[in-house]
Amino acid sequence: MENSPASGTLNGHRGDPTTLPGLFRLIFFTLLAWIASRFLLKAFRTAAPRSQGPPPVPPQESPREISERLVRDPVCGLALPESRALQHGDAFFCSAECRDRFLAGGQG
Repeated sequence: MENSPASGTLNGHRGDPTTLPGLFRLIFFTLLAWIASRFLLKAFRTAAPRSQGPPPVPPQESPREISERLVRDPVCGLALPESRALQHGDAFFCSAECRDRFLAGGQG
């Protein structure tokens, strides 16, 4: 067999990975496999969370179970749950700073 460019081989073995066309073929298919694997991994990663749906809301944080009364700070106007507010007499405050400003007479 003759080693010529027309035969597509350099050492007479067609498809041998040590030939120049064989190396190009090996590089091409390796690159093709790498691109396909990246595409499939990305497709499965983005598809998995959608199939699971939104995460469940823990029972203690369910909006239907929250029935605590909201109170408004007379100084800054912030509304917050009564359990988190500082109470002084009939007034509720979001912080000690707002309470001190209220007691000092500067309500705004």
